Amino acid sequence: MADAGAAPAPAANNVQQQQDGGGMWGIAQTIGRFALMYYGMQWLKGSYSGKTGTPAGPSIKSADGSSPPIPQAQAGIPKPAQYLPLWGRDLGSLLDLHVYLSPEDEFDSFGDVSKLIWKQQNIVLGDTKDMRWEEMELPLSSEVQRNGSLYAHMYLTRHGQSPNPVAKSYVEEQTLYCNKLLTRYQKRRKVVIKKNLVAGSKDDEKAETEPVPATMEEDDRWVSYWWRNLTISLVAESSAIPSSIPPPIQQHLELAEDGLHYYPIFYTDDFWMLSDQLYPINETVKAVNLTLKWEPKSFWYFQTLTMMDDSFKTQVSMMGQDAREHDQIKSMFAETNPILLAVTFAVSMLHSLFDFLAFKNDISFWRNKKDMEGMSFRTIVLNVITQLIIFLYLLDNDTSWMILISNGIGLLIEAWKINKTVIVQRKDTFPFFDLIDKYPPSKLTRKTRKYDQMAFKYLSYALIPLLSGYTIYSVYYEEHKGWYSFIVGTLVGF
Repeated sequence: MADAGAAPAPAANNVQQQQDGGGMWGIAQTIGRFALMYYGMQWLKGSYSGKTGTPAGPSIKSADGSSPPIPQAQAGIPKPAQYLPLWGRDLGSLLDLHVYLSPEDEFDSFGDVSKLIWKQQNIVLGDTKDMRWEEMELPLSSEVQRNGSLYAHMYLTRHGQSPNPVAKSYVEEQTLYCNKLLTRYQKRRKVVIKKNLVAGSKDDEKAETEPVPATMEEDDRWVSYWWRNLTISLVAESSAIPSSIPPPIQQHLELAEDGLHYYPIFYTDDFWMLSDQLYPINETVKAVNLTLKWEPKSFWYFQTLTMMDDSFKTQVSMMGQDAREHDQIKSMFAETNPILLAVTFAVSMLHSLFDFLAFKNDISFWRNKKDMEGMSFRTIVLNVITQLIIFLYLLDNDTSWMILISNGIGLLIEAWKINKTVIVQRKDTFPFFDLIDKYPPSKLTRKTRKYDQMAFKYLSYALIPLLSGYTIYSVYYEEHKGWYSFIVGTLVGF
């Protein structure tokens, strides 16, 4: 059997960092991957857009106040070079905000004062410093408790005007509207209980009185969740907007009937919503807390968050990215000092570049290797076993596809190295295969093999007792989802 060298086996304590994102360092690397993939995906989307139909442009507000998305070519309106602000000359004027609640996605119950939950007056148009907020408690109806819907209907009018279309003070051109589904429907999170595998009934009795440590996973059932924040935003600019803005921005743009002017962008901001901030709605939840916020935004801030959110959604749909990674990135943006974030991002990009160069040189070295002098075949086999265990562990813990693909490629490369060093032949007796040196062993190779065998022999004297002790400790004192998870997790932890 031949000897072949390899890089040192990957450390097992790096696995948890790979699964959880690696802290700030791993998140910064993830941001870099997202940036590269985003531009690649935008190129692909642009290349295939002609085959999938005309992309929807900004919506055109019709005479009845509705705003269906209409492609410019179908509307019969030539596309201008830029869109002009319809309310651009009115910056500084006063506005009123009306927020209503309803179980329906359309609203016309303006006469029911109980539907109006928040009203703010004298909002200054275009003033991004004019922020307002209020906390309240909302009782839930039985329909909402049983997976029903609850919508917020928001109207922004000039001061003193009514949002009711039948009222005399209603002016359709000076009224903005948007609605938001407050009950967020997602796949139900099922509890995967981690238990002690050998403790028996004593732990079962304990579980009846104490919370059981568990991880949250999704199943195929959709249920409603509640997020306590409703952030209402307005982007009001006095400058023109190029008509060639990206599609994610165009979807928020509402044009006047002339197709040349645009209304201020009136929307709800959910960018900072994290999955761990959502809690399920059921029949035990009688009331929920809601924080209403009025936060005007500048166009550049709105554009940045919108494009980033579109990048996240694209990577989830096309690349199988885990939404938890996006939550980690959002948390880092919200909690980390910008200077520290920029430095970490730059260093992580250099780290990724060096990793790529090392990976490239490793492949080049083994592809051109024609002898096995000074190489350790046992190290390659150990690397394959280690990479396989890590891959199974990540797969068992529902790690994102990007990390699984990366580790899977590393596993294939290590297996390829075995094929470069030996010839695997089948045989009828156990272990049913035989390894034959691909290159005739030289005197130095045989000497290296002797010391390699000696090193692994003495190493096993320490590893076997340590692994046995850790296995006993893990099965008695740690909790696992099952025996398979116990085996894989113990091997990785060791």
